[in-house]
Amino acid sequence: PASLVLSNPLAWPSGRAGYTFAAWMRVESFSTGGNTSRMALFALRTASGLGVAAELSPEGVDVSTFSAGQSGVAKAENAHLPAEIKEKRWMFLVIAHSPGRPPLSTAAVKLFVDGEQKSTAKLRFPKVTEPLTASSFGAFNEFDAAAMAAAAAMNHHAVAKGAAAAAAVGAAPFSGQFGSVRFFDDVLGHSAVAAVNSLGPDYLGSFSPADTASGLALAGVGMSPSEAREVRESLAPRLVLSLNAAAAYGRDCYSTVADHGGSLGNLLKDVKEKGLVGVLKEGVVGGG
Repeated sequence: PASLVLSNPLAWPSGRAGYTFAAWMRVESFSTGGNTSRMALFALRTASGLGVAAELSPEGVDVSTFSAGQSGVAKAENAHLPAEIKEKRWMFLVIAHSPGRPPLSTAAVKLFVDGEQKSTAKLRFPKVTEPLTASSFGAFNEFDAAAMAAAAAMNHHAVAKGAAAAAAVGAAPFSGQFGSVRFFDDVLGHSAVAAVNSLGPDYLGSFSPADTASGLALAGVGMSPSEAREVRESLAPRLVLSLNAAAAYGRDCYSTVADHGGSLGNLLKDVKEKGLVGVLKEGVVGGG
């Protein structure tokens, strides 16, 4: 199974525009036995359990949010986003969750696969003020598994933090491979998702306008230089986490979002010149 646990906490999206999870992945196989074929996709939670988590199944993605309720009990809501998820093929999967702006719009979550929107659903956007200290990709801890199972079974009902008994019917660890995993402090629209998809799984940079690799890749799918630069200028400041195997050392994987000119090449150049420890001491966000 492929999984990542963040050792340095993320901050909940600071703006009013929501967040986007985007990852290249390959599902090896869904479980055919037991109570469920669902697999853990990600959990972004605080120490008190507030935040969001998502599961993957052959029928699509289930996203659950956990908001503060009365007496220290979290309110859970769940949304199912249907799509055909195939085994043994690489795909680009994106979940974009917006908080809504009443009365003009309501909170909603969208699912994109390979650059195309597959489904959308209404889903509460949780209020979170604490750091996301319990964050992982590809696996849930006991509390995450219990909360997700309860959210799916009792939509719009309260979920007790001690509901560990429900963990037995929770999602299994992700069975397959992750390519790049990115988290944006904003909701990406269809054109931005399509642009990132067009870069392909081999692009590992951070969308800096100075990064020639992304410019060439976008030009290869028909974008003019000005269009490609505009896309990268909109993506780069919104990217808060970027993980991939090329920026790994042993069992640790380091985010390439740092002051290295916005590209993996510049990060690796710094590693070569300063050594990995020196670069990490300068503030590369890590997850192991």
